[in-house]
Amino acid sequence: MSVLTKVGAILVKNSPKICVALGVVGVGIGVGIACKDTLAGVDEINQAKVDICEKEYIPAIKRFAKVYWPSFVVIGGSLVVIVSGHYILAKRYAGLVVAYESLNKSYKSYRGYIKENYGEATDFNARHKVDDVELIDNEVIAVNPKDIFIPDRDLSDYAALFGKGYSLHIDDHNDDPETVFNIVRSTEEWANAVLQEQGYIYLQDVYENLGLINKFAPDGVGWCAGIGDDYVDFGIYSLRNGDAINQLEPMYWLDFNVDGYILPYI
Repeated sequence: MSVLTKVGAILVKNSPKICVALGVVGVGIGVGIACKDTLAGVDEINQAKVDICEKEYIPAIKRFAKVYWPSFVVIGGSLVVIVSGHYILAKRYAGLVVAYESLNKSYKSYRGYIKENYGEATDFNARHKVDDVELIDNEVIAVNPKDIFIPDRDLSDYAALFGKGYSLHIDDHNDDPETVFNIVRSTEEWANAVLQEQGYIYLQDVYENLGLINKFAPDGVGWCAGIGDDYVDFGIYSLRNGDAINQLEPMYWLDFNVDGYILPYI
């Protein structure tokens, strides 16, 4: 690849930023030119004011245009460049959304194929990284760890197990139910604080703070203020009875209430 090709690729990739930067600089230059023209065209400006007082608006407009046309051209051109940068960025975001929706549709179709040909258990295992699962009375039951509670509603694709063997934060020294639950709750509070302060938070950041093993979120998926619930809910489910509030357990299902693909809203 030639140097010119590389430079061209870099310029195309960063064209929205370049357009905005050039536009902002251009507006600043235009304002400077207008200030200079004001000093140089005092006589014309004063005469234009007289014309306005005499209700001679057309001559007044012509006098102002004569004085300020260079700054009008520079500022107008700069605004066009800024809008062009925004258009390029919006077009790219639209393309990403279409690609994401297409990929999501293909993924759901693939999951349907897996369920139909290999069973619910295989699909559940692939989605949630449970080692061994089996189908009992048309319900997916995990047999490692034993007696895992599966909520009545279908778990989302972003759900994850949290506990010993599934999180880097839990080991033989801190796998007691109270500690496990406190880690989940404190991480949930942290995520809500980030959402309120920053305006958005990615699901991958939450996964990493929970120390989840072999769990990765799609790029751009998370929470954004103003488009969903405006809060982060980990959807905590106990493994054995489904109640994470009244009875602590050493492991939980976390089914996050993500808003979805949030890049267009940031």
